[in-house]
Amino acid sequence: AYSGRNNSGRATLELGRPSGTGDENGSLAEMRIESGSQVLVHGETRGRAYVGLAYEDKPEGADATLIIDGTGSSLTVRSDTLVASENPAEGKKGVSVSDAKVFIGAPKLFGGGNANATVKVQNGGTLTATEIWVGEGGFLGGSGGTIFGDVINDGGIIGPGSSPGTLVINGDYTQTETGRLVMEVFGAAAGEFDVLDVTGKIDLTDTIVEL
Repeated sequence: AYSGRNNSGRATLELGRPSGTGDENGSLAEMRIESGSQVLVHGETRGRAYVGLAYEDKPEGADATLIIDGTGSSLTVRSDTLVASENPAEGKKGVSVSDAKVFIGAPKLFGGGNANATVKVQNGGTLTATEIWVGEGGFLGGSGGTIFGDVINDGGIIGPGSSPGTLVINGDYTQTETGRLVMEVFGAAAGEFDVLDVTGKIDLTDTIVEL
């Protein structure tokens, strides 16, 4: 297992750096967590995992890939501090939550940007955080994986399955008007279509679902 912390109580895992941070056009990064490996990012005041980071002040993001593959393989982001949630879902915004978040691409809420970020959770792998944000240029998918936490699709793409397959979200799923949910359908029988299995609430108001 891997655990990352720094002296300020903030723990950060960053895959790829945006332009203006030492890389003119953003950097490239790839990380595979497999064969039962476990990565823990635990900060006393804040826990973060950034994949293909980009934001308003540094919009030219990175090209980054994270694969969590296999039973027992996991990425867990934790924090011991509570903050007010920025989740736009009804009843979520302003609620005190653990400050443990994953950012994939460049969420519109934070200014957006040109990222190219892919995260796949598959074959028994798990991704755990209080909130998982998928922004512009971000993709979250996989088959046979489980995400523990609320997923906010704010300008990105959610693509469950692997022609076809099932992705589980053990939490709520919220999609803003710029997010896309992409599902493949080959037939009406079980195993012939993708499944996004959400245990909590789903909010797809005024959003795009592609079949």
